Amino acid sequence: MMSFLGRNFSIAFVTSSLFLVYFPVSLSAICKPESTPNPEELASFSIKGQPSTEDSTKKKDNLFVCTFRKVHNFDYFYLSKPKQQNIVAVLRVSKEREAVLNPDGFEYGPIPPLSEMSISVADCLWGDKDENIDGNIKSADGITIERTYYLVSDNQVFKDFFIDIVFERGLCQKYQVRSRGSTRINPGWQLVSKRREGV
Repeated sequence: MMSFLGRNFSIAFVTSSLFLVYFPVSLSAICKPESTPNPEELASFSIKGQPSTEDSTKKKDNLFVCTFRKVHNFDYFYLSKPKQQNIVAVLRVSKEREAVLNPDGFEYGPIPPLSEMSISVADCLWGDKDENIDGNIKSADGITIERTYYLVSDNQVFKDFFIDIVFERGLCQKYQVRSRGSTRINPGWQLVSKRREGV
């Protein structure tokens, strides 16, 4: 008999001599929950890689020195939290000024795809409890929460970016990228997929 109510259960095997042999098995040993990223690992990790058609990017201490690249009609921006060096997000902007967050082709390490991004992980990566999280808008049903994160790219042309994210039942469902100053990005919500964005 098997029970899926969080209790131990037994698996029966019929031997050649028609005896039943039971092995007690813990359900938790089979149905392990997906592991969540370690906050310390997230805090110290920096995204690596570059568009495959791009020349080598200069690095210093495993961090990007240049935070803006233009490759085949796409502009790439490597985003950090204010006053920090770790690259915590990649932004790809097309010539039509459409932005894609965390496109395919980079080494994201412990950073999950947007479809698996929880509020706590997003806050750890992009937020600051004092000044870097704007808003905690909760829907009437208590299921939907909207957050805005402020990230920067150390570049003379494009500098400040705002990432608006809508979480439903604790996971990212859609996002939009905004900017100010000389930055021009077409606003608009994008639904996330189960793969990296832009695949």
